[in-house]
Formats: sequence, C-alpha cells, structure tokens
Amino acid sequence: MANATVTDTTDSAGSKLISVEIREKSRGTVTKVQFANRTDQLVGLHFTDERKLTVHGRLSSGGDMLTLIDISKGLTIDTIWGWKASFSPNSRMVAYQFHFPPYGLQQYATAVLLIYGLAETPQANSMDDSVDNPRNRGYIVYPEANRVARRYYIPPRNEDEQRHFTSPIVWNEKSDRLCFLDSIAGKTYLAVIDISQGLRNPRIKTRELDKTQFYSEYHRAQLRALRVQKPDLTVINAKALRFSDKDESVEITSFSGGPYEERTVKLRID
Repeated sequence: MANATVTDTTDSAGSKLISVEIREKSRGTVTKVQFANRTDQLVGLHFTDERKLTVHGRLSSGGDMLTLIDISKGLTIDTIWGWKASFSPNSRMVAYQFHFPPYGLQQYATAVLLIYGLAETPQANSMDDSVDNPRNRGYIVYPEANRVARRYYIPPRNEDEQRHFTSPIVWNEKSDRLCFLDSIAGKTYLAVIDISQGLRNPRIKTRELDKTQFYSEYHRAQLRALRVQKPDLTVINAKALRFSDKDESVEITSFSGGPYEERTVKLRID
C-alpha cells in the first residue's frame, strides 16, 4: 500500500492550495496532485485501494470537504461537501450529513444522510444524474421519503418537519451498519441503517428515546415539584454512540446540558 503526505501553500489569488504526494514503494513511483477547493485543515487520509485516496479536509465554516484522487492518473476525480463525515472501517464508504439548502433561510433547512461508495464512480454515486454539484452526491439513505423519491431535498412545510442529526454518525466493525440520532418535532430517535444488502437497499430501524432516562437529578427534582407537567420539546444531543451485543444494541452517551446530564444508556435494536 502507498503512503501519502499533504502540504499546503497559498496560490497567487490568496487561496489555500493543497498538495498531495503519494509514494508507492513497490513500484518506486511518486504521484503529485494539487487542488484548491476551500479545504482549510487536514483531518485524515483514507486509501480505498491501491488506486484511490480520499483526502478528508475541514472547511473554515466547520463542514467537511472530501477530495477523491485517482492515484494511477494523478487526478482529482470528485469532491464531496457535507458534515459529520464518517468513514467505514473498511474505508470503502463514507457517510455524511447534509443540510438542504446549505445556505439561506434556516426555516427551510433539513438534514439527510448520504453514503458515498468510494470504490464507485461519481456517476454511480449521484441519484439525480447531477455530477456537477458536490451537494447532490451520494446514495440517499435516510430519511425514507427522500430515498424513495430519489430527491436530495424535500422542503419542510413547517418546523415540525425539520430534521437535525444530534450525534456523530457511527459504523459497526463489519462496515454493514451505522447509527445516529435524529431529532424532529421535539422528539429524538435512534436510527440504525443496515446496508448489508447494498446501498440501494438499506433497511432502516428507528426507536424513540425515552428522555427521562437521560434527565439529571436536578431536573427530576424540579419536575416532582411542578403541579402541571409541560411537554418536553428539548432534544437529546449525544457525544458518543457505540454498537454492542454483536451489533444488536447501541450505547448512547448524552451531553450534559439543559434537563440532561452525561449518561450512557443502552438500547436494544428491535
């Protein structure tokens, strides 16, 4: 397997220029590729095989920029823009969140989960035949309505239809399942995606979280003192998720804040 090093400079226009040098010891070859696509910081390098390398960068805005390189040709073959990028352990796929629209009025924004097959072509990874827009890229996996309609963006009619992913995206070791938290209409759900039958045939399971399992003792005491209980519309933000029990359960560790404390709760995937 080759190894790669990354350096950055500034071009004549003042933009950051990323240089990747890939050395293949077995062949004694050195491949150099340069690109400028607003990548601000390097997060990591991921080899899919001896021909493809993905440069995982971070934008100054906090999003992820993924640059796919064909090592044999010394060319950039695709660019992916998203958030919370998570590479499968076998480095053959990357899952990421995208908000549509990325800019503009936030009352029209909602989240979708996309998965890019790194061993496939850009054309194979676009579900709307658009390969000139880095936003319209990847297999649409979640939510189900977007996947069935093959639409990257379905405008929410109101705030209750806006989705927010409130955890990291986490893979299992076999690279055939992933999970995350989906918050919508004041409720938080554990979403588990099984892709063992391929990216075009994901099997989706969701389970609503019991918020009381994550409440702090202080908040519990406040609730006991109230005569009238009000609906809890806060959502749960998780700092970590982990598959356990041979991938039949997920352990959720919440952030501390609002009514919640840092606590780990295990949920069975039914």
